[in-house]
Amino acid sequence: SSGNASQRLAHVFASGIEARLAGTGSQLYAAKCAIRISAAEKLQAYQVYLSACPFKKIGMSFANKTIFDSALASSNPTIHIVDFGIAYGFQWPIFIQHLSEVPDGPRKLRITGIEYPQPGFRPAERLQETGRRLANYCERFNVQFEYNSIASQNWETVKIEDLKLQRN
Repeated sequence: SSGNASQRLAHVFASGIEARLAGTGSQLYAAKCAIRISAAEKLQAYQVYLSACPFKKIGMSFANKTIFDSALASSNPTIHIVDFGIAYGFQWPIFIQHLSEVPDGPRKLRITGIEYPQPGFRPAERLQETGRRLANYCERFNVQFEYNSIASQNWETVKIEDLKLQRN
Protein backbone atom coordinates (compact mmCIF):
# COMPACT_ATOMS: atom_id res chain seq x y z
CA SER A 1 0.00 0.00 0.00
CA SER A 2 3.03 2.29 -0.01
CA GLY A 3 5.17 3.49 -2.89
CA ASN A 4 4.19 4.98 -6.21
CA ALA A 5 2.21 3.11 -8.86
CA SER A 6 5.31 1.68 -10.57
CA GLN A 7 6.72 0.42 -7.27
CA ARG A 8 3.44 -1.25 -6.31
CA LEU A 9 3.17 -2.86 -9.74
CA ALA A 10 6.77 -4.11 -9.49
CA HIS A 11 6.01 -5.58 -6.04
CA VAL A 12 2.95 -7.46 -7.30
CA PHE A 13 4.85 -8.70 -10.35
CA ALA A 14 7.82 -9.85 -8.22
CA SER A 15 5.46 -11.62 -5.78
CA GLY A 16 3.83 -13.42 -8.70
CA ILE A 17 7.17 -14.55 -10.12
CA GLU A 18 8.31 -15.68 -6.66
CA ALA A 19 5.11 -17.72 -6.19
CA ARG A 20 5.49 -19.22 -9.65
CA LEU A 21 9.11 -20.25 -9.04
CA ALA A 22 8.30 -21.64 -5.58
CA GLY A 23 5.36 -23.61 -7.00
CA THR A 24 2.88 -21.85 -4.72
CA GLY A 25 1.10 -19.86 -7.42
CA SER A 26 -2.12 -21.88 -7.15
CA GLN A 27 -2.33 -21.38 -3.39
CA LEU A 28 -1.57 -17.66 -3.75
CA TYR A 29 -4.27 -17.33 -6.43
CA ALA A 30 -6.82 -19.17 -4.26
CA ALA A 31 -5.96 -16.95 -1.28
CA LYS A 32 -6.35 -13.77 -3.35
CA CYS A 33 -9.66 -15.00 -4.80
CA ALA A 34 -10.96 -15.71 -1.30
CA ILE A 35 -10.70 -11.99 -0.47
CA ARG A 36 -14.20 -10.67 -1.08
CA ILE A 37 -14.54 -7.33 -2.81
CA SER A 38 -18.00 -5.79 -2.88
CA ALA A 39 -19.60 -4.87 -6.18
CA ALA A 40 -19.56 -1.21 -5.10
CA GLU A 41 -15.79 -1.31 -4.49
CA LYS A 42 -15.25 -3.13 -7.78
CA LEU A 43 -17.42 -0.57 -9.63
CA GLN A 44 -15.47 2.30 -8.09
CA ALA A 45 -12.16 0.77 -9.23
CA TYR A 46 -13.68 -0.01 -12.64
CA GLN A 47 -14.76 3.62 -13.10
CA VAL A 48 -11.24 4.82 -12.30
CA TYR A 49 -9.87 2.28 -14.79
CA LEU A 50 -12.27 3.42 -17.53
CA SER A 51 -11.47 7.09 -16.97
CA ALA A 52 -7.72 6.41 -17.15
CA CYS A 53 -7.91 4.00 -20.09
CA PRO A 54 -11.10 4.47 -22.14
CA PHE A 55 -10.38 1.74 -24.71
CA LYS A 56 -12.51 -0.85 -22.91
CA LYS A 57 -15.39 1.63 -22.68
CA ILE A 58 -15.15 2.34 -26.41
CA GLY A 59 -15.15 -1.39 -27.17
CA MET A 60 -18.20 -1.96 -24.98
CA SER A 61 -20.00 0.97 -26.59
CA PHE A 62 -19.44 -0.46 -30.07
CA ALA A 63 -20.47 -3.95 -28.93
CA ASN A 64 -23.63 -2.63 -27.27
CA LYS A 65 -24.50 -0.54 -30.34
CA THR A 66 -24.02 -3.55 -32.64
CA ILE A 67 -26.19 -5.79 -30.45
CA PHE A 68 -28.82 -3.06 -30.09
CA ASP A 69 -29.02 -2.32 -33.83
CA SER A 70 -29.15 -6.02 -34.67
CA ALA A 71 -31.92 -6.59 -32.12
CA LEU A 72 -34.01 -3.70 -33.42
CA ALA A 73 -33.65 -4.94 -36.99
CA SER A 74 -35.01 -8.33 -35.91
CA SER A 75 -38.69 -9.04 -35.40
CA ASN A 76 -37.99 -11.25 -32.39
CA PRO A 77 -39.54 -9.92 -29.19
CA THR A 78 -36.67 -11.30 -27.08
CA ILE A 79 -32.99 -10.40 -27.11
CA HIS A 80 -30.76 -13.17 -25.75
CA ILE A 81 -27.19 -12.19 -24.92
CA VAL A 82 -24.60 -14.80 -23.95
CA ASP A 83 -21.86 -13.05 -21.99
CA PHE A 84 -18.67 -15.07 -21.48
CA GLY A 85 -16.85 -13.44 -18.57
CA ILE A 86 -19.80 -11.40 -17.32
CA ALA A 87 -18.18 -10.77 -13.90
CA TYR A 88 -20.33 -7.99 -12.37
CA GLY A 89 -22.27 -7.20 -15.57
CA PHE A 90 -21.14 -3.58 -15.69
CA GLN A 91 -21.55 -3.48 -19.48
CA TRP A 92 -25.31 -3.98 -19.44
CA PRO A 93 -26.98 -1.12 -17.50
CA ILE A 94 -26.49 1.41 -20.32
CA PHE A 95 -27.80 -1.19 -22.80
CA ILE A 96 -30.86 -1.77 -20.60
CA GLN A 97 -31.46 1.97 -20.38
CA HIS A 98 -31.33 2.32 -24.19
CA LEU A 99 -33.61 -0.71 -24.57
CA SER A 100 -36.20 0.94 -22.32
CA GLU A 101 -36.30 3.93 -24.68
CA VAL A 102 -37.33 1.96 -27.78
CA PRO A 103 -40.39 3.75 -29.25
CA ASP A 104 -42.61 0.66 -29.64
CA GLY A 105 -41.82 -0.48 -26.10
CA PRO A 106 -38.85 -2.36 -24.70
CA ARG A 107 -38.20 -5.91 -25.72
CA LYS A 108 -37.62 -8.77 -23.32
CA LEU A 109 -33.96 -9.20 -22.41
CA ARG A 110 -32.41 -12.57 -21.58
CA ILE A 111 -28.80 -12.71 -20.46
CA THR A 112 -26.81 -15.87 -19.91
CA GLY A 113 -23.83 -14.96 -17.77
CA ILE A 114 -20.88 -17.34 -17.91
CA GLU A 115 -18.01 -16.95 -15.47
CA TYR A 116 -15.35 -18.94 -13.67
CA PRO A 117 -16.60 -20.28 -10.33
CA GLN A 118 -15.37 -18.54 -7.20
CA PRO A 119 -13.52 -20.60 -4.59
CA GLY A 120 -15.43 -21.64 -1.48
CA PHE A 121 -18.83 -23.05 -0.66
CA ARG A 122 -20.84 -20.87 -3.05
CA PRO A 123 -18.97 -20.89 -6.37
CA ALA A 124 -21.79 -19.22 -8.33
CA GLU A 125 -22.67 -16.59 -5.71
CA ARG A 126 -21.17 -13.63 -7.60
CA LEU A 127 -22.89 -14.74 -10.81
CA GLN A 128 -26.26 -14.93 -9.06
CA GLU A 129 -25.65 -11.56 -7.41
CA THR A 130 -24.95 -10.10 -10.87
CA GLY A 131 -28.28 -11.50 -12.07
CA ARG A 132 -30.15 -9.97 -9.14
CA ARG A 133 -28.51 -6.58 -9.70
CA LEU A 134 -29.36 -6.64 -13.42
CA ALA A 135 -32.94 -7.75 -12.65
CA ASN A 136 -33.36 -4.78 -10.29
CA TYR A 137 -32.00 -2.46 -12.94
CA CYS A 138 -34.39 -3.88 -15.57
CA GLU A 139 -37.31 -3.49 -13.18
CA ARG A 140 -36.35 0.14 -12.64
CA PHE A 141 -36.44 0.74 -16.41
CA ASN A 142 -39.48 -1.46 -17.07
CA VAL A 143 -37.63 -4.03 -19.20
CA GLN A 144 -38.72 -7.66 -18.95
CA PHE A 145 -35.72 -9.70 -17.87
CA GLU A 146 -34.59 -13.28 -17.50
CA TYR A 147 -31.16 -14.37 -16.30
CA ASN A 148 -29.32 -17.67 -16.54
CA SER A 149 -25.99 -18.15 -14.79
CA ILE A 150 -23.36 -20.74 -15.65
CA ALA A 151 -20.28 -21.18 -13.47
CA SER A 152 -17.77 -23.18 -15.49
CA GLN A 153 -14.09 -23.85 -14.92
CA ASN A 154 -13.69 -24.59 -18.63
CA TRP A 155 -15.82 -22.50 -20.99
CA GLU A 156 -15.26 -24.96 -23.82
CA THR A 157 -17.38 -27.51 -21.93
CA VAL A 158 -20.46 -25.27 -21.86
CA LYS A 159 -23.11 -27.09 -23.89
CA ILE A 160 -25.79 -25.53 -26.05
CA GLU A 161 -28.43 -26.95 -23.66
CA ASP A 162 -26.84 -24.96 -20.80
CA LEU A 163 -27.75 -21.74 -22.62
CA LYS A 164 -31.49 -22.53 -22.38
CA LEU A 165 -32.14 -21.21 -25.87
CA GLN A 166 -35.74 -20.58 -26.88
CA ARG A 167 -37.30 -20.42 -30.32
CA ASN A 168 -37.85 -16.67 -30.23
